[in-house]
Amino acid sequence: HLSGPETAAASAVAGVICTADAIPAEPATFAAPATAAAEAVDEVIAETTADKPLTMTGRAWVIDEDNIDTDMIFHNRYLAITDPAEMGQYAFDNLPGWEDFSKKAKPGDIVITAKNFGCGSSRQQAVDCFKTLGVQALVANSYGAIYERNAINAGMPVVTADVVGAGPKDGDIVTVDLATGKVSWDGGEVVGEPCSEVQMEIYQRGGLLAK
Repeated sequence: HLSGPETAAASAVAGVICTADAIPAEPATFAAPATAAAEAVDEVIAETTADKPLTMTGRAWVIDEDNIDTDMIFHNRYLAITDPAEMGQYAFDNLPGWEDFSKKAKPGDIVITAKNFGCGSSRQQAVDCFKTLGVQALVANSYGAIYERNAINAGMPVVTADVVGAGPKDGDIVTVDLATGKVSWDGGEVVGEPCSEVQMEIYQRGGLLAK
């Protein structure tokens, strides 16, 4: 609805659309009735989000490079792609030396990088391409702020830990504990930052906008 400032303010106070000279003594209140359908949806959400693991183990890809931006992760020539299922094949397509990553990656892999991972533009495809490939988690010394938030909102586990220089190599089996921030492998471990309560809640839900 379009209205003048007075009507908009009056309606905000009243809780219903009204004019400034017709504001009720008490604002309108609305209570959504509980329904069997709504309760059933809540039960399904509880059942499907409670089983997401807090500890995950997988094959490591270790990329010892700072400032990997979103254009290196998912080049701008692919931005017209809107189907997430098609995005994985282009992951790291524009990162020198890693152009064939998508052909080698397997579901369950864990990507480990250095500082400021995901800096640059805010393109969501740079997160979704990893989800399409089945990458379990991302571990970096630090992230671009927008990228990190996009990943959290998408339900993609991201852990902040300084792992690259600690010794793991490509192909090592690493374990990531979201609750403690610990990343371990045969012969070493690093304790980073545990995922926040909000991050864990979104991850368990399957994404910020998951129903």
